[in-house]
Amino acid sequence: MKRTAMVMLAVLASCDGQESQTEDAKLGPLTFEVPADWQRTNHERTGTVSAEWRPDTNARKESVTVVRSADRAPAEGFSAERLANLLANAQGTLRGARVSKVTPLSTRRGLTGARIDVSFQPGDGPTRYRRVHAVLVDDTRSELVHVLYTAASPDDHLTAFYTVLESLHREEG
Repeated sequence: MKRTAMVMLAVLASCDGQESQTEDAKLGPLTFEVPADWQRTNHERTGTVSAEWRPDTNARKESVTVVRSADRAPAEGFSAERLANLLANAQGTLRGARVSKVTPLSTRRGLTGARIDVSFQPGDGPTRYRRVHAVLVDDTRSELVHVLYTAASPDDHLTAFYTVLESLHREEG
């Protein structure tokens, strides 16, 4: 048992040095971490602000997008059922979508929401992509915050997705 624990510690220590570095990013009042070697592109539509990050070399065809939604929560907030329906319905525009069940989630920083996993085919090609879409309720501004990870060949640990999701918070002050 002791030997197994030592081997696990050695494996974790060796992996630690291989993790990519992160840097702080902002989207309006939101702050979060993104992989340091990924490049940002901003997008704006009426009432919606988003930013997408992609790595410089992108063999996996990965991206992470953070969106502050124009949809304002009603005064009583979003019920878990309403949030799940909105999230499931948002996947309807993806070609050949195979959608998982919506699951509730909570981040380390106390944000709550829901997550869905989707497999789909962009364009006419045979390649299927995977998308992980989380939506969180920002109660302080009654807004929805979306975090989407999309890839043709996803990282098994969804590292970029969880880096953003778990570090997401409203800047104090």
